[in-house]
Amino acid sequence: MQKIKDFIRNNGKIVIPVAILLVILLAAGIYFIISGANNKEKPASLPVEEQIAEQEIGLEDINLFEEKGVITGIKAMQVTKGAETNLEDLIVANKDYVVSVAVDDSKVDYNQAGEYKAIFTITFDGEKLRDFLSEHNCEVLFRTEGETIKIKVAVPVTVVDEGIAKQAEDEGDEAPTGGSQGKEQEAKSESANNGSAGTMSGNTGDNGSSGSHPTHEHIWITHTETVEEPTTVIVTAEKQEYTLYRFYWHNTHTWEESRDHNRFDEWYKSEYGGFFYAMHPYDKPEDDPLFLGYDENGHETYTNDHAIISNLFEWVPCEPYEKTEMTTVTRTKTICSECGAIQT
Repeated sequence: MQKIKDFIRNNGKIVIPVAILLVILLAAGIYFIISGANNKEKPASLPVEEQIAEQEIGLEDINLFEEKGVITGIKAMQVTKGAETNLEDLIVANKDYVVSVAVDDSKVDYNQAGEYKAIFTITFDGEKLRDFLSEHNCEVLFRTEGETIKIKVAVPVTVVDEGIAKQAEDEGDEAPTGGSQGKEQEAKSESANNGSAGTMSGNTGDNGSSGSHPTHEHIWITHTETVEEPTTVIVTAEKQEYTLYRFYWHNTHTWEESRDHNRFDEWYKSEYGGFFYAMHPYDKPEDDPLFLGYDENGHETYTNDHAIISNLFEWVPCEPYEKTEMTTVTRTKTICSECGAIQT
């Protein structure tokens, strides 16, 4: 120990800096070890953002939702040039199924007559939409997985001059949306929709390019649907089911048919019926009238001495009365895939 003290005293200028350096390195090592352990115990959490894929569908593919009242008003539109127009106000959506409706009309020039496209983005509640489709036994042309479902629909928007709009209104065609010609129609539609439960604000309006002066060439497609309709019929006979019993009497060598189970039970318990073979056995098979012969293996074959035939029915006349029945009816109609007009 004394030698160590002497060494430190004689070499103090070297020993002290080395000792300080060792302490610093030791402290740094302890710090990095503790920091590494903490990082392993508490990994950084990464924010996870749910991505909802948007699916593009055709205008005709949402006819189902129009028919069922899920969302209405998304169809080919005609607006007056220069009129103040908000396409979102023309949509009525059932909040039970539709979370939101957004419209991108950035490519529509409301100050220049012409034909344009507006993009409607509809967000559905995934679970409720799936329940709706299952309840109505319907199919759609887009995927329905996920908590929410987004679809995009390109809707034709035709901007027309005020003079053309006025002429169409005077001739009885549907008035374009917006402008002086469309305000009265929009006000009526808004009034009709005020107070409607479960719908987003806005009115449907009477949009579309149908009428005697369409602004586009119709593209006709065939739409077929199957529905159940009540039908009243006059009933004059009723279906009556029964069971037929057929059995052989060995004493008279005759067959009997009856619908009465008690009669069959009587035969079954008779010594000349069901118990005949136990009480009056034949000496040889050929003596039995029901003997058919021998099969290829030499085994005896017989006709069964009884048969029970069920699920038979007959129509029994009754007093005429009315009855309502559901009848499946298939309807086919031709519609325009652009504006939804129906061909008559």
